Amino acid sequence: MPSINCTLNRTFLKADAEILYADAERVGALFLNIDVEPGTIESVEKIIPNVVLLIDSSGSMMSERKLEMAKEAAKQFINGLDDVSNVSVITFSEVCKLVCRGKGKKEGAKEKGLLDKLLDGKMVTPDKSEMLECIDRIEAKGGTALFTALENAKDEILSTNVESEKRIDRVIVLSDGQPTVGQSLVEDFRDFAELFATENISITCGGIGGDYNEDILIALAEYSRKGKWRHLKDASDITELFRSEVKSIRGTTMIKPDIIINPVKGFELGDIYQAEPEVSHVEDIRVVNGSYIIPIGDLVEGEKQTYVAQVFYPSRPEGSFRMAQISVSDKQTQDIIINYTTDRDQFIYEDNRPRHRFLTARASLMGRDVIDGDSSKMDTVIKMTTEVISESIDEDLVNRATRIKETIMEKDTVILTDEEKKAKKGTLSTTVILEDR
Repeated sequence: MPSINCTLNRTFLKADAEILYADAERVGALFLNIDVEPGTIESVEKIIPNVVLLIDSSGSMMSERKLEMAKEAAKQFINGLDDVSNVSVITFSEVCKLVCRGKGKKEGAKEKGLLDKLLDGKMVTPDKSEMLECIDRIEAKGGTALFTALENAKDEILSTNVESEKRIDRVIVLSDGQPTVGQSLVEDFRDFAELFATENISITCGGIGGDYNEDILIALAEYSRKGKWRHLKDASDITELFRSEVKSIRGTTMIKPDIIINPVKGFELGDIYQAEPEVSHVEDIRVVNGSYIIPIGDLVEGEKQTYVAQVFYPSRPEGSFRMAQISVSDKQTQDIIINYTTDRDQFIYEDNRPRHRFLTARASLMGRDVIDGDSSKMDTVIKMTTEVISESIDEDLVNRATRIKETIMEKDTVILTDEEKKAKKGTLSTTVILEDR
């Protein structure tokens, strides 16, 4: 059973305050921190990994033994899972190829999946050893048809007879180059990733070296169902990425959870960010009967997820009020209580960590734009990180803000290679590095 812990930066507000906003009855803004702790794997029913490994097999993957490392990592991934009945491997160069698929794909998969689309499409491999042999035979040549590969991967994910609530739906993409065949605009990939999100499919992206388009991989990760993007410094990092995915899948305690925020009338949700372990602006929020439904990543044993939100509050008379009720998929609920008072001594910021975590998450994402050359955001990032560094009593937050500030300031003092830019944007996109997993 997951647990949820919510904290506000302030719990005492001025009673009967003057309305400050012309467009709504708003007095000001609070900052809400939501920590979601996973349960233990022992208490969870069996969850089936429904995964597609999408491996770039274009000609550039031959350099620096990248394809050989990818094949070895893919085989370790297969060996690391207890159940591979719904795991498939697809390669993409100028064309896509279904290398192998587990025996659990339903007989009617050709109506939804890849049997009639890909070369060797009728290949169903009944056991791990045959899957490993198929992976060994992968060769590299030609261009990079990433968009078509994603279309096929989506179909393959959906070609299963395992019920949605019992499976982990994930596409793991590995690439070292720009799309050279088919769609190549970031907007196309972002829009397509949103279709993945509607099917609750997450995309993990690993970009190798300095030639791939990190903006495309970031869009795929952030606009799918809470995926992730990792910059891989060299071929050896491929193994670590696949190992971390195995650990994540094996340790999953809840799939496709939502944070549900039921605010009392007058309280409105503003911007919300995921702050840990990935950093992203949460945009795929649904509002149903006044409740905010926020999809979050699969819960993994030992991995806390943290979200921070801005909440606008109304004027109220003196007294205590319930601001909102917050739950994780209706399994764990917490009431958020706010107190309005006329006692000036209580108008204090009790815990600035929610605000500082909010500023740090926003600074991380704006910092990526600075690395890309948008100098107009540099002053704002420096201002936000400086506030955290000078005011926060949380050592981790201070260290994080310091790294962000140093990263964007270095951009102004040295000329970065394309790979160095990708590496720095990678550090701003997550609070976890591969070696920590």
